[in-house]
Amino acid sequence: MATKKCSRCKQMLSLTAFGKRRTAPDGLQGWCRICFNAARRQWRAANPGKSRAGDRRRWKTNPAIRCHTCRKSQLRKKYSMSMEDYESLFKMQNGKCAICGHPPNRRRLGVDHDHNTGAIRGLLCSKCNAGIGSLDDDPQRLQAAIDYLARADQLDKFAFREYANA
Repeated sequence: MATKKCSRCKQMLSLTAFGKRRTAPDGLQGWCRICFNAARRQWRAANPGKSRAGDRRRWKTNPAIRCHTCRKSQLRKKYSMSMEDYESLFKMQNGKCAICGHPPNRRRLGVDHDHNTGAIRGLLCSKCNAGIGSLDDDPQRLQAAIDYLARADQLDKFAFREYANA
């Protein structure tokens, strides 16, 4: 197993004990995660309010920067998808949910993907995404729910009301 020496605590540790840093020659931070987190906590305690002050000032003047930057990074990390890929899929769906066909309300459409393969299936509103997610993306369970709703519509609803009042 490959190891590296932490430049702060001087211990030889496995590479998994170090955070990533793209600009470093080996792609890893010089300090182990424990030392890095301890130093970060210490600095934040000594400098309250400074840690994100610059970000807060920039986001306050232009909140779209924060939303776009966060969304862009989330798409890349979770789905290996660029903002351009998202926009092209959004246009292919005419800006509407792939299931119900409604345009997004206050929230943008979420990326629906197969949890086994990671393949992106489309963009869904939060209600449709939660609905299929709560049924574990299982077509048989979805069909059973459809059948249940169809049967419930055919039942005499007044009989249930009388039963509940008895």
